[in-house]
Order: sequence, then structure tokens, then C-alpha cells
Amino acid sequence: FGSRSVSFFFAGSLGGSMRALLLTVLPTVQAIHACDAENGSACPSEAGKTLGACLKDSSKHEAPTELSASCKEFIAVNDACESEIENHCSSAFYNDDTLLCLTQWTKPEQLSAGCLAVLPKKEEEKTQEVDEEKAAWRARRKAAREDSMRQLKAEKDGVKSSRCDVASRENCSDAEIQILDEAQSKTLEDLQQELRDLKGSSKKARTAGETEQADRKMKMRVLRKLVKHLKRKGEL
Repeated sequence: FGSRSVSFFFAGSLGGSMRALLLTVLPTVQAIHACDAENGSACPSEAGKTLGACLKDSSKHEAPTELSASCKEFIAVNDACESEIENHCSSAFYNDDTLLCLTQWTKPEQLSAGCLAVLPKKEEEKTQEVDEEKAAWRARRKAAREDSMRQLKAEKDGVKSSRCDVASRENCSDAEIQILDEAQSKTLEDLQQELRDLKGSSKKARTAGETEQADRKMKMRVLRKLVKHLKRKGEL
């Protein structure tokens, strides 16, 4: 099989799966959170709620790091909206869905005055309707998150999740299709490395929110199946 791209593998299976197109590029161009650079420099081993404590305490930084203004504002949001993030956003602290959940998925009346005060103002959306493509992206993003949480709950309850066939995409959820779409332009070696990186990050991010953990587990499960299938296909 070597290092050939696995794109050809998906050529016959894309068909009607263009419904996942907007999510295809999420891992590479998604809206990373405002403290992402500081996370990588100062607190690379932290994730979720504990990242905030690390960022605010310079004595815990692994490398000298000055927090940007946008990062400080994001920290203020995570602090002021702590209960809202825990109760309405599956404890998704310090990730790319934190603000999306607070400003789009949670009703304003469910937010405290203190939380509302630190959230970014939606000036553009006050005067014009949200672009259809942007609205579709938000809906798909939310659906993928909810699907991850459902599968995580099923695992906790001892219920087997649906078996996604990575070749035909039968029984695959939207979130699993998203992962397969992301993998279509990657080599087998790339996928194996990504799987190793996910395993490593799982050990370091024990304190990540349930949603983030569910996303990671789902991606690892789908990538394992895909790598196994491609290895078997390459041996034929």
C-alpha cells in the first residue's frame, strides 16, 4: 500500500454524503479557541477546565508566555460562565465550541447576568440574518457533538453503539461520516500517526469535558477501523 493517498478508497462511497461537506475541514480550519497558542506554549499538557488555572498562574507555565488580550477575554468567559458551561455545554471549557454553545446553543434566559456581560456582542447578527451556510455549519456541528454524547452515554450504560462500516458507510452517524471525510486525502501513514497522537493526548487530557472525551473516543474508534481495513485491503 505504501504511502499512496487513500482518496481513491472513498471515490465510490461519497455519493450522497456531501451532507458532511461543511464539516470536512473542521480539524484543519475550525475556529480554534482564543487561548490555543497559549495552551500550546504555556500549558501543553492541560485541557478543559484545568487549562484556565494553569494559564492564570505563570509559575505553572512550561515556557514563558504572555497572554494575549483575546485569551484574557476568553478566560474571563470561562470563569464568569462556569455554571452555564457545566450545565448547558457538557463542561466544554476552553475548546472551540465553548463560545458557540454559550451564544448559539443556549438560550439567553439560561445565562446569568455575569455571563452575558462577558460574552462577545453579536453586532452583525443584530442587523442581518445569519448566512445559510454558517447556519448549516452550526447545526451540523451541534448534531455531531450531540451524537458523540449519545454514543458516550450508550457506552456508559453498557449499550453497544451502531457498527459503522468504514467501507460502505452503512450504519455510520453524521459524526462518523465527518471523520471518514476528513481522512480521505490522508495517507495510511498519516492516519496511523494521527491515531498515535490521539492516544497520547487521551492520556494527558484526563480533565477534558465529557464532550471532548466523547469526540476523541469516537475518532479513535473510527480511525482504528479505517486503518485496519486499509491494511487488509493493501495485502490483497
